[in-house]
Amino acid sequence: MIGNIDILIKELCKLPKEVAWVEFKHNNRDPHMIAEDISALANSATLNDKDYAYMIWGVDDASHKIVGTTPRLPMEKKGEQELENWLRCLLSKNADFEFLETEIDGAHVELIRIHKALNEPVAFQKEEYIRSGSYTKKLHDSQIETKPFDP
Repeated sequence: MIGNIDILIKELCKLPKEVAWVEFKHNNRDPHMIAEDISALANSATLNDKDYAYMIWGVDDASHKIVGTTPRLPMEKKGEQELENWLRCLLSKNADFEFLETEIDGAHVELIRIHKALNEPVAFQKEEYIRSGSYTKKLHDSQIETKPFDP
């Protein structure tokens, strides 16, 4: 578990723009987007020599101001299945992440802390993703060097 989530989120909000290992969301709760981004962020964390990557809900994408969010990730569903279980079934076995939440100045903020990919890229439905700037794309479509995944 993370010590003080509030401090972490405030520090990440100080970044001048989204980076390959940090994604800000306001209220987007599309399960496929979340799954692709978990794959991309885990892989990007490895390539950027970071232990973790983060998806944060409740932060404005442009200004990085904390605005709050309505999704409650542990309660979200894909069909009749809980979102977390659905993600764990369709992401590769090396995908390691956790849902966290907090209140900052009266605004609800949700966070997925994603461990970097180990030994091989993290995949969603057998497709590996990567972050290029603030965009998520398929790893095989990128020109990114993947040596950190070589055993």
